[in-house]
Amino acid sequence: MESTPHAQAVRARRRYPWLKLAILIGTIVAGQAMVIPVARYAGPQVSTRDAQIALAVVSILLATVPLSLIVIPGLGLPGTVLLDRMLKGETVREKIRPLFVRAVALAIVSFAVSFPMLPLRLRIVGAPDRAQMSRVLAPGALGLTMLSGLGAGLQEEIMFRLGLLTVFIWILARGARVRGPVTDRRAILWIANLAQAYLFGLMHQALALTGSVGNFSMLGALVDPRTVIAVVFGYAAIRYGLETAIATHVLFDESIFVLATLWPLLFR
Repeated sequence: MESTPHAQAVRARRRYPWLKLAILIGTIVAGQAMVIPVARYAGPQVSTRDAQIALAVVSILLATVPLSLIVIPGLGLPGTVLLDRMLKGETVREKIRPLFVRAVALAIVSFAVSFPMLPLRLRIVGAPDRAQMSRVLAPGALGLTMLSGLGAGLQEEIMFRLGLLTVFIWILARGARVRGPVTDRRAILWIANLAQAYLFGLMHQALALTGSVGNFSMLGALVDPRTVIAVVFGYAAIRYGLETAIATHVLFDESIFVLATLWPLLFR
């Protein structure tokens, strides 16, 4: 017996959340695969303990992704704007250019707010490992480094801005007994955004480029440029959706890598 259009639509709605989750998890895995080569290139020796800690952190972040997909509709957040349209069979072509323009503007803002924090961060935490940085930012490694920038933007935005940030907003909304959309509750949005940004900076400070757990400072994470840019990325996710946050993150990272690699060659 042939299925009716209504039955087909019901089955599509049932498959939709699982397909969406599969795409997001698959993107995280692909992003991690892009990051691993540069991590090994920068510091090939990673202890078992360090690997276990990194795996535990990623596992916790991964667990927030499916929960975020459940609670996002009730919170009124944009979520995965383009992915939703694509899965529904709708066109996204007219959305690409505005998204790119917003991402460029937000990437410029990220530069403007993060660079003033760098000297303070260096005074509190110290400079990164020079040997490691010289390997990663060598001209011959630029392609590998840029690949890792793309991978980091994909996986970190899904885990931190879609997953962790959304869960933080949901927890705060429940604590404040907010029913319905929270997009007009700025205090909740900003507290959640600052919290995820701090954890983002703390994780990067601890794990660095290589995935090895080093010395880190709780105070240093407050002034870490990566904490500051995570606030901008969080704003992008809250205001415009995940895809804008990903584009902003990737543009920022790739620009940093290109400038850091080419600067010594241009101004020797």
